[in-house]
Amino acid sequence: MENGPCQPLTCRFSVIEIGGGPRRFILEWFDEFGGWLEYSESKDRAYCFCYFLFRRKKNGGYETFVQNGWNGYHRKERLRNHVIDWLLQELDGRFNETSSELLVCSATFSPRDSFHDFNIEKSLSLAKLYPPDFDSGNLRDLSHELGLYISDVRDDYRFSNMQTIAELSQKMVATGKHERYPMVYRLLKPVLVLPVAAATAERSFSAMKIVKTYLCNRIGDSYMNNSFICYVEKELMMKVTNEAVVRRFMKMQGRRFDNED
Repeated sequence: MENGPCQPLTCRFSVIEIGGGPRRFILEWFDEFGGWLEYSESKDRAYCFCYFLFRRKKNGGYETFVQNGWNGYHRKERLRNHVIDWLLQELDGRFNETSSELLVCSATFSPRDSFHDFNIEKSLSLAKLYPPDFDSGNLRDLSHELGLYISDVRDDYRFSNMQTIAELSQKMVATGKHERYPMVYRLLKPVLVLPVAAATAERSFSAMKIVKTYLCNRIGDSYMNNSFICYVEKELMMKVTNEAVVRRFMKMQGRRFDNED
């Protein structure tokens, strides 16, 4: 496991007769499909390293890519489809229907390839997931702005060759388009912080197992929240000096702190 997938780069791959012609494993597949693909010289079969590590349920390719191995070298697309199927199954297992819809609709703001993935209907569906921020009037204004917005940014050379949503938001502010299309920018902001919010939530659940143990199962909400912050934001807490903590404590007690003591 520590050495990663088995990817022999110097072996001579065996040739077998498949589909009416000689076939063999192709060395370049290691580069094309990345670190999940591995190959067994003794069995002349390919396996999925990720399935071996993380698959709990024995379905969706487990028998082919873990137990028996894959040697359908005449069907390269099977490898590509396997990756897609595995990712979809992982998403279904980790996210409910609303969360999955949120992730899919968020892709509409991707600026890659001249906003190739932009879709007005998905943008409106995304806005409907935030009812406190978008009432019926806001949705009507957003629908009107989206058509103008996409035509504007596609024609503006300053928005070309961008890759991330973060770059898009920065450029909108720099060009003043966040004021020209306020509803679009309002929708863009939750999309921008979505990865951070999801990662923070994941870290918080992990921290709960560390902070709230069986010895501390009766701590109050306020104390528990403060403990979570100290655990999750370790880098920030390292910048807090002991003197700052003492001063804070002394102020809470209504006393004065003397550096000479």
